[in-house]
Amino acid sequence: MFALASVRDAAARLRAADGLLRGVDGVSLLLVDGDLSSGVARRVDAVTGVVHGIEQRLDAGERLVPEVELEQLNAALIEVKDLLWALGRDRLRTAAAVDAAGWRSGPRQCAVASSGGGGLPVHPGVVVGARPP
Repeated sequence: MFALASVRDAAARLRAADGLLRGVDGVSLLLVDGDLSSGVARRVDAVTGVVHGIEQRLDAGERLVPEVELEQLNAALIEVKDLLWALGRDRLRTAAAVDAAGWRSGPRQCAVASSGGGGLPVHPGVVVGARPP
């Protein structure tokens, strides 16, 4: 039998990683450590593959957990998939966009770039195109 606890453990580990990589500090960390970014990307891909395999087995009718745990397994898989999305699409893509825009130069530029609030820094401290509050 498949262990529901292992999916819950994966969710907890992904949740912790996502928490560490959020916001300006997370973007800065990903920019400073290229090995971290590539390592996160590899792990996201690997876990995504495992989740896909589990879902295929479930779709094929394989009984991986006792019937009473099936809903719990589905909920844990959804949480894992949401966290994988956040890490792969939000955290890594934000860091890549900040890097591509050349906004590594300081915390102010990194904060503007990672805020998602719009605006294009043209000169340090000057932002054009930002939406009014």
